[in-house]
Amino acid sequence: MAGNVSIKDNSPEVLRVVTSLSRNALLEFTEKATARVKRRSPVLTGNHKGEVDWTKIGKNSTQIASSSGYGAFLEFGTSRMQAQPHFKPGIMEVVRIFKNNKLWK
Repeated sequence: MAGNVSIKDNSPEVLRVVTSLSRNALLEFTEKATARVKRRSPVLTGNHKGEVDWTKIGKNSTQIASSSGYGAFLEFGTSRMQAQPHFKPGIMEVVRIFKNNKLWK
């Protein structure tokens, strides 16, 4: 007995959903990481902490940065100042959270 078989290609919809989930996860990660970086920021005047923010720099990319002008000096130190890392530790803290929650494998 011969029958007709119909196959529907759902790959465009699947790709749309996966892309949306990926972008949402990226934005969630970036927002959480920015908050952690701010929380860990060395505070004297609070100026630097207030200048830490994130921007979307591409379809699937974000950037966390400080516009204070001295974020790198705080993060890495200088010949006259001890390093006070807060960007990398803050971001890595969120990486661990995402991994532990099985959001990343």
